Amino acid sequence: MEMQITVKDKNDAVKAEAAGREQAVLAWKGEYEEGDKIIFSFPEKNRFYIIRVDDTMDEAFIYGAGDVLVYEVPFGEGKTSYNPKSLGLTSLTTTGGKR
Repeated sequence: MEMQITVKDKNDAVKAEAAGREQAVLAWKGEYEEGDKIIFSFPEKNRFYIIRVDDTMDEAFIYGAGDVLVYEVPFGEGKTSYNPKSLGLTSLTTTGGKR
């Protein structure tokens, strides 16, 4: 099974998606709108993954207890703590082994 990154709008319509066996990288030229979300779908539960929500943000080492992680794209006051260039390139990588 592949890992996948999907961007959906507030009505759950797919705006962009990418998938891969060992890594998924999503780069698109669209703009995020209020209510958008980034969905990371994992091939296996109970495994460690490395995600990067944007190329201006550091990678995060996470434990995927479930098969999806939903990241709500921040807007308004929620976005003020992020780099103004944030939210353009998204990636998901497997750590290569269960822990």
